[in-house]
Amino acid sequence: MAAQWPIQEGSVMRQFQLVPSGCQGWFSRVVGGGGGHFAYASTLAVYVYRVADYSLSSVLTGHQRTITGLSWSVANPRFFATSGADLKLVMWDAHLGQQVLSRTLTSNAFVVEFSPLAPHLVAFACEDKWVGVWDTRENSVTRVCQSGKSSARCVRWNERREGLLAIGCKNGQILLHNMSTRKTRELVAGGTEASPVADLRWDRLSEDYLLAAFRDGTLALYDVERGTQVQRFEKQGASVTALEWLPWQPGSFASINGRAGVVRIWNVSQRAPLEVVQVSDRPAWGMSLLPGTTRLLLSFLDGAVAVFDLATRSLRHRGLPGHIETIFDAQFHPTDPDTLATASYDASVKVWHAPSMRCAQTLTGNTGPLYSLCWSPDGSRIAASSGKGRVVVWDVCTGAVIMLKDDAHASTSLRVSWSRTDPDLLASVGMDKVVVLWSVSDKVAKQRVNHPNDVMGCDWCPVTPGRLATACADGKVRVYFLAPVGPRLDFEFDAHVGRAFNVAFSPLVPQLLASGGDDGRVVVHHLGKGTSTKLIGHTDKVRALCWHPELPRVLLSGAWDGRICAFDVVAGTCIVRHSAHQADVYGLSIHPLRPFTAVSSSRDTSLRFWDIRGPSAGGRRLALRALCDPCALQGMRSDDPAASMESSRDALCGAGSAAAVAAIAEATGGAAAGAVPWSEPAGSASQVLLRAKAYAAVGALFFDADGASDLWRLVLAAKRAAALSEDGTDKALPLFVATGDIDGASALLASRGEAAAAVTMQHAAASGAWDKVLQTAALASSVGVQARGEAKASDGQSSLSAAQPSVSDVVALGRRRATARRNASAAALAKEHAAKGAAARAACHSLSVGDAASAVRFLVRGGLPAAAFAVARALDVRPRTSAALGVASLMQREGMGAEALVLLRQEGIPTVEVAMLAAQYTQTAQSHAAREELADAADRAGLGSAEHWRSNAAALTGAGREAEAVAALVAAGEWEQAATRGSALMRVELCRRDWSAQRIRSLAATLGHIPATSLPKRRRARLLALCAVAGAMHAVDRGSVEVASGLVLMLRRLVAACGLKGLGVSILRVACVLARAYLGAKMPDAAAALLTAASAAPGAEPSTAGNPPAGASAQEASAEDDEDEAEQERAEAALLESLSARGIAPPPTAADDSATAANLAERAAAASASAKPRAASGGAPLTRTFVVDGSSLPRTAQRPDDLPIAKGRPAPTGSVSGRAARGPRVLLGPSGQWCTVAEALEWAQCSAFSPLADGSLLPLALS
Repeated sequence: MAAQWPIQEGSVMRQFQLVPSGCQGWFSRVVGGGGGHFAYASTLAVYVYRVADYSLSSVLTGHQRTITGLSWSVANPRFFATSGADLKLVMWDAHLGQQVLSRTLTSNAFVVEFSPLAPHLVAFACEDKWVGVWDTRENSVTRVCQSGKSSARCVRWNERREGLLAIGCKNGQILLHNMSTRKTRELVAGGTEASPVADLRWDRLSEDYLLAAFRDGTLALYDVERGTQVQRFEKQGASVTALEWLPWQPGSFASINGRAGVVRIWNVSQRAPLEVVQVSDRPAWGMSLLPGTTRLLLSFLDGAVAVFDLATRSLRHRGLPGHIETIFDAQFHPTDPDTLATASYDASVKVWHAPSMRCAQTLTGNTGPLYSLCWSPDGSRIAASSGKGRVVVWDVCTGAVIMLKDDAHASTSLRVSWSRTDPDLLASVGMDKVVVLWSVSDKVAKQRVNHPNDVMGCDWCPVTPGRLATACADGKVRVYFLAPVGPRLDFEFDAHVGRAFNVAFSPLVPQLLASGGDDGRVVVHHLGKGTSTKLIGHTDKVRALCWHPELPRVLLSGAWDGRICAFDVVAGTCIVRHSAHQADVYGLSIHPLRPFTAVSSSRDTSLRFWDIRGPSAGGRRLALRALCDPCALQGMRSDDPAASMESSRDALCGAGSAAAVAAIAEATGGAAAGAVPWSEPAGSASQVLLRAKAYAAVGALFFDADGASDLWRLVLAAKRAAALSEDGTDKALPLFVATGDIDGASALLASRGEAAAAVTMQHAAASGAWDKVLQTAALASSVGVQARGEAKASDGQSSLSAAQPSVSDVVALGRRRATARRNASAAALAKEHAAKGAAARAACHSLSVGDAASAVRFLVRGGLPAAAFAVARALDVRPRTSAALGVASLMQREGMGAEALVLLRQEGIPTVEVAMLAAQYTQTAQSHAAREELADAADRAGLGSAEHWRSNAAALTGAGREAEAVAALVAAGEWEQAATRGSALMRVELCRRDWSAQRIRSLAATLGHIPATSLPKRRRARLLALCAVAGAMHAVDRGSVEVASGLVLMLRRLVAACGLKGLGVSILRVACVLARAYLGAKMPDAAAALLTAASAAPGAEPSTAGNPPAGASAQEASAEDDEDEAEQERAEAALLESLSARGIAPPPTAADDSATAANLAERAAAASASAKPRAASGGAPLTRTFVVDGSSLPRTAQRPDDLPIAKGRPAPTGSVSGRAARGPRVLLGPSGQWCTVAEALEWAQCSAFSPLADGSLLPLALS
């Protein structure tokens, strides 16, 4: 079946990575877990993870100010509640990843606590010294008591006595409130000198014992019934921030403090701790026990979150610390696309390694909240502006502050900008109506430019020295020439109603200046013409602006509406609008060398990475053309961006394409488009290297998705090593080391007579020391082989010591052992990454051991056929049919069907397969010109005319080759005849005693090329139903339970719609066919259920005519049915006669079907009984073949422009699995039905037709 690649929701701008924030350090009770999930709160967002695999499940935003508390429901663990400094209480559903209920208060709540015995009640404590209870059934709030002379900081329900609340106060007082009697009494008296209560915990085994911790390090156990202190524990040297009872050890509890990353284990019988367990070198801050486990969820003051297992004393998970506040800016390093810097309200700048998204460096100083950052032109320094009016500059290499100006501005500074033409000149703007120019080397202000109002943003012209644009609170955009004698105002634009907030010069056409403002508009000003163009796409204040570094007419923006928009500035239209962020978007950045990868930052505290080939439709077309012929990239470039942006949407004008063209020209000797036979096998290793260089350049330019930057390095490094080794040069050795190729390295050493070095290398590999060598290699940080399942060294040593082997024997033995170990480790890591939806990273691990074929498979199964095709051609991997068909589908989607046909013929796809695709493309073409182009391409590819295929069909029919005749009819575009004869053949095949799953699958693949929407309703329904039977069989064989179930459901709907007579095959016979497949897949329960339902169904044999088509009278419908059935019967009679003539047994009767069903039911019952003991002991679950790139992305609340659903309603469930989606989705139609991309890819392997059962094909998409 031809691979069909689904349209992902928002596929014009595909998110492929999310970097979560860290846990906030303001409030300690913002971690918790239950129901298989755990969560922590950053300042404004809640991050929900799965306990099973520690993957991020959802990012939840709803609070407008700091989240102050989080509590999980004990009675209903799918729900948890949060409190915030925005006067709101919110209840969330962790399973669905969405808000369930909210309540506005009159005072901010600091803590929140679900009742374990009355699950609808949530206690909270407010800053106005009141403690209240939120009834979630009525969504009502009741004040129950006052917390004395100071506000409460902790509220805990008694877990054994309903309605009893313990309240810990800021003045050290502990109160007990009884909800039944409405009385409050004091347990511990507080005072102005007393230490605040840090945490309280009721003993789960007693209703009278209460454990209390205080900020001064005091720990005490109280008997609340007697009002006495039972035990006072050793005082800690730092504030105790959290407590947890350990239910598997009665009387034992754990504590943490804010000074060290240790967990102390105590027992109430002793004053001193039983054990001190080191968990981290960072101070711990929050702690919660995950219900039903021995695992503690811990948060640390650096923002990291960890899961620590007390039973094994092991760290099960540790999240990387990120920003804990709004990320106001994100900017790539000016020359290194792998380095990214971010500035946050948490007063820090973090420098990240972009491919792995690990924080490499954190820059801090006495700065206050940071609103913007800017790299120096050489990338050695970072400047940032502060909410306190400060300007700070760091040396990135040392992390030292080299300039800090406390008095730079009298008020908040929102923007800094480094001059591109003068590396010593830095501009900062402030809400004190001043722009300051700084000499960084002298650390002095060179010039001040006064404005009539607050200055919000600025940007330097990339080519004209001294030209600076500013955005002002009076709505004006001004452009100055800053000469030494003083500033000169060259341009002034009335740009915005309200504040103009940001400005950005185009890097390709410096006469273009963009501005964004509080009126929700983006305005593009043409300095040469003195004109302005307003762009509409946002509904709230615009904050982020970023010009595309390759496509001069594309501009990206971000705003308070949470959207990222892309505009065509020439047409004045919004071409992309995406709403993945859950709050204001503040930062956008694209690196010139990776022009189709963008990063965005937001008030939701996350960083998100995007594939943005979609903002220009041309970006996709250019990428696909370059895949077919890298030399064609030269013709896609323009050295005159200003002229090309007016005449073409597709011209590439930036540094990235220039570098790619140069690399391709070097590799091919400047060959023109069409001169290099890329589809033919390469010759020598040197030729393979040239091909790898060309495709690595194309891949780095267009396909730099998650982990792909390392992918193209490995593609190039592997083949460069092979070529250099062929020449006998020493330069190959470090490349062998970098790619983990021990065989290549040792063989090269041995060939040069360095046998001792070769033996040493093999011994190092066999013992595991090679992994340490790899860690120092250039690529080891992200793609080096890691030790998994280490081979036992004793086996190899015994082989070595049995005799006195020669040096060559030692080398050979060591090579075998090391190679096996290396390959196993890489394969395990590749599967691990693929299972997490990181296809490119999985491919990297396969390439690191030279397994290019597996790398291509991982990319195909990850929904990245274009990248798979690039790797396959670069490394001459064959066969590459799946990748080629996937790329052809993408090309057809982009209106490049003619080029797709040429590509498929070049790749050796069978002529009839390409001809069927050509007929399908022609049917779906939107214009006469497109159909003419397809006809010309088919003629050039030698596919034959429609008349040719009609003649072939007649000849094949005469020869009794009916399946091939149906394929010929499809290639001829005879849809109705092909559907009639194909359906008849499928029905006869299903009825044969010697039916073949392979024949059925092959026939269904052929029928999958028919545009069924063009068929009459009943004929379409019959075709879809029969293909659903074939697809369900194939799905069961593949272990795709959800797809099989979806196809069976589709079959039942079609049978109900068209009647059993319209299907022509009894339900019982279909059930027998599918039951055999279920039994073959070891799914006896599914087989038994299906057979039971089919046997109980009324009218097991075809007897009714079904419902008439819409709009037809009963008489007309009857006539149409009769004619349709007569034609179908004639076709089947001819087939049966042909089968009989060849001695093939006639189809089974109804009695045969019943006997077969009874036999299968017995087999299913026996298999089910024998399978139950094995199931109890645990078995390997069925796994999905496709785990697409990006499928590990968390669920987020959808906005109305993402899905056609009403605002406020939960997102609909998927059409295949019936569950909420994770990662990218596929929209199946205008009704808003969807499925995940992984489900769509799996469905496409079993059926070409959409799950909507309307005859449409699955939508095609760009990977």
